[in-house]
Amino acid sequence: MNRQDLIKAAEDFVENSKYNYIGKKEAISEDVIGMKIFEKPILAFGSASDEYFLLLKKPYAVGKHFVAPKEWLPNSKTVISFFLPFSETVRKGNKRDMLWPSREWLHGRIEGQNFLNKLCNHLKSKLMEEGYDSVVPSLDERFWSVNLKVVHYILNCPLQATGLRGM
Repeated sequence: MNRQDLIKAAEDFVENSKYNYIGKKEAISEDVIGMKIFEKPILAFGSASDEYFLLLKKPYAVGKHFVAPKEWLPNSKTVISFFLPFSETVRKGNKRDMLWPSREWLHGRIEGQNFLNKLCNHLKSKLMEEGYDSVVPSLDERFWSVNLKVVHYILNCPLQATGLRGM
């Protein structure tokens, strides 16, 4: 499996998975039934040996509790990172009222996180089917968090290291 195959697998899953669309059972109002949560993903690939990851262990960055790719998976070669942009419906919905989150954004946050986990597991399965070892840090039993701001930063560090800076 090459990078393009994995990108295609991610794009197909995002476009076709029922979990990327709000079903009647989950909908908090009828106007969001069938709403698409995310658009086409943006993927990036970086070296698991990139020294940038080790810089994140510095006290002025994340700190010694940051877990580098080689610590998650000692034989790792590549770090795969992706960004899922919200659909136009979610983005527009969140502009209506600047004081309260929109129904669209609430679904994006809750069902969106559920979908994100399913996409991670889908890609992990695809890689493992091809004989690659794979780990999803945020779904691994070793993952922990104390401060949500720190977790947000840690989850976005692979984005930085793989070139999706400023996303």
